[in-house]
Amino acid sequence: MPVISDYPDNSAFDPTSQLLQEVGGAYRTVLPATVADVESGVNPGRLVTAQTLKGYTSFGKEYNYFEETTPQLTFSTGFVDYLGTGTLNLEVGDYICEGMYFYSHNSTNSDFLGRVLYNAVPVYPVVHREEPSDSGGGGFGGTDQRFMAAFSFDFNVPGGSSEVIIQYATSNGGNESALHYANIRIYKR
Repeated sequence: MPVISDYPDNSAFDPTSQLLQEVGGAYRTVLPATVADVESGVNPGRLVTAQTLKGYTSFGKEYNYFEETTPQLTFSTGFVDYLGTGTLNLEVGDYICEGMYFYSHNSTNSDFLGRVLYNAVPVYPVVHREEPSDSGGGGFGGTDQRFMAAFSFDFNVPGGSSEVIIQYATSNGGNESALHYANIRIYKR
């Protein structure tokens, strides 16, 4: 489990920087009010992953970040989880959730399906449904094309736990849909 701790000497503190920096095998987040080190090693080539940075205090507000970098494909017509936040015990209050995913679909006559759930309920009344119109282009998921979708929604936490999940499927079990990358960010207002 990663350890989030105060940086002991503030020697590299830069109040204008808001980027993650790799320092000695750990990721340092330089914030106006604090400096936090997050021990890493799970996926050293990336800035952060869900395993290395699950949440930290930013600008006096709660901030949670989740990322999946491993491609996954399915032939399922039922929705499959790709990235989830797990159960979050957020403070009571108003939040913004933003995220995105890169996807592909290996067919010219069926569709990629995607959706976002908040507490097991679809966030949007309409499923993301798209026919990318490519087949046999090579690469992971049967095509070399990649598309991006983004989402944003507000929610209120009256108390208790919250969870956000990105799911995907194919409209035809004989054609593969793939997710290549996704992230979820949750900010307290």
